[in-house]
Amino acid sequence: MKIDTVTIYGYSAILAIAFLWGAFVAYKKAIEAHLDDVHVLDTIVLAGFWSFVLSRLSYVMLNLGLFWGNWPRILFLKNYPGLDHWGLLLGVVVSIMIVTRNYRQKFYDWFDLAMLGMVAGMSVYFAGMAIANLSLLSIGGSLTSLGMFIYLWRAEKVYRTYSWYKNKKTQAKSGFLSGVALSYYGLTHFILLVLSPGARLWVMIVNLLLFVGGFVMVYSRSGRSLSEDLKFKLRHGRKKD
Repeated sequence: MKIDTVTIYGYSAILAIAFLWGAFVAYKKAIEAHLDDVHVLDTIVLAGFWSFVLSRLSYVMLNLGLFWGNWPRILFLKNYPGLDHWGLLLGVVVSIMIVTRNYRQKFYDWFDLAMLGMVAGMSVYFAGMAIANLSLLSIGGSLTSLGMFIYLWRAEKVYRTYSWYKNKKTQAKSGFLSGVALSYYGLTHFILLVLSPGARLWVMIVNLLLFVGGFVMVYSRSGRSLSEDLKFKLRHGRKKD
């Protein structure tokens, strides 16, 4: 089985390298944040397991015609390969929820680092696909993912000082990296679908909703209040009049 010009074995290798790189980035940042290394490793193992299981199940649900009445095909990855990125993202979320609940940690503190690792992994994934396929689309995906990763890596150290983010609060909440990364994730896959023949409209809409949802997350996690912002705009508008 080939995915474009990439054999299933090569594709699996690219995914594995991307996951390991993303896990390393998340681990490094977690240790710098003085999180327990055992808990971090537990999260990485869980993320690997749940991401694989849920991405496979997600692919099956989106391609029921191939598996309906022949459910053992789900296990035959060589003959019926396929993973879906929505399940991968959901697997990361589930893993973070399990670990933070069991160890009584803050969800967004861990989710920020996980999403930073995911964007890092995306840059490696697209780079691997670009090398294998010599695809301009994959090259573009790799470069933009690398640029986003560098931005988030630098922002992780300073975003809590952004005046517009923390507003009048003495301390900014985590969640900025998560929101920006989710918006980028949704936008990237939306563009890929637009450029792909036969893309499903509802899947494109879901990606757009994720793009918007990321910005909503950043706003909700910031120190800003919608009512206060609306009042400010109304007052500002009256002064101009």
